[in-house]
Amino acid sequence: IEEKTKEEFFKLFSLSNGKIPSTILERAHNERQLISTIQQCLHTHGLILRRISDHTNRFYLIEEKLFHEQCQQYMKQHQDDYELVSSISNMETILNQHIQKINMALNFLNKDIYQQLVL
Repeated sequence: IEEKTKEEFFKLFSLSNGKIPSTILERAHNERQLISTIQQCLHTHGLILRRISDHTNRFYLIEEKLFHEQCQQYMKQHQDDYELVSSISNMETILNQHIQKINMALNFLNKDIYQQLVL
């Protein structure tokens, strides 16, 4: 049953079994053109379109300069939080390096002990 299901799935979603219908190709082409036009318009007028990262799925449009100013302001307000995360990351890196060195030493000792037992 699983094999049959897999085969049917691949038949339905595989591009090798035939061409994409012309209506879907036309729609994809039109949507690509629309997105390109929107991107050019935003770039020309110095605007940024962003999606709000919550469950509301809303978008907002803002001037690029104002957006960067707000980003800088936010970063300054939360600078201590980022420094803390950075220092934790640095400590984690150092600890991981020590763990690697200890593991290498243990592996060497294990091999040495094994060779002594075999001989």
